[in-house]
Amino acid sequence: MLTLSLLGIIMIILFVRHLITRSTQPPTTSWSASAIKQIGLFCFFLGLFAQIIGLIQGFDAIEAAGDISPALLAGGLKVSFITTAYGLIILIFSRVFYFYLTQIRASSSKTQLADN
Repeated sequence: MLTLSLLGIIMIILFVRHLITRSTQPPTTSWSASAIKQIGLFCFFLGLFAQIIGLIQGFDAIEAAGDISPALLAGGLKVSFITTAYGLIILIFSRVFYFYLTQIRASSSKTQLADN
């Protein structure tokens, strides 16, 4: 979760940085918009990977313990989905940021063409 949080913070920093520098530079294809999109996708897959690792460890513990209650199993499964949900939230934010940045770029270039 710490890795996902750090990547989410980096994504937000890139978004804010792009918004600040947009006013001083002409609209061009920005690497930060692409990086935001890729960070979101990476976070989602990292969340899925963490869930799979957690499930494997949980099933190993169940195998070692033998018989367990269904409530304990349901609680463990619920916890294993937290990283996936967190990665999905970061993915949704990255897609919203990317969409916003690409729309700004498109509308800025159209405005500049109309002014010329």
